[in-house]
Amino acid sequence: MLLSMAACGASEGGAVETTEAKAPGFRVGYGKANITPETGVPMGGYGRSDQRISTGTLSYLWATCIAITDADDNTILLYGLDLCNSAEAYNHFAVDVSKATDVPVDNIVM
Repeated sequence: MLLSMAACGASEGGAVETTEAKAPGFRVGYGKANITPETGVPMGGYGRSDQRISTGTLSYLWATCIAITDADDNTILLYGLDLCNSAEAYNHFAVDVSKATDVPVDNIVM
């Protein structure tokens, strides 16, 4: 769980909060990391992103994840990302998370 959150930016200074629970045959964990960028980066959601550059933080952006592992050690990661981006960026993110956690890309849902 911590590795999957590190893959989404927590290792770059964002705080990671995690919670874990166990049930017979299953393990479930939750975590979130602040992925708010520094000021001066292009913002999405305003048409051409090169025209709106951030000057401060109105609200934080988060990456959240629920990890569910069954008795056979099969894991699925369910991510929520506060991002406005393309499917290609999400695919790259899933590949990076897969490399960091050894969870197959097909088991990562965003």
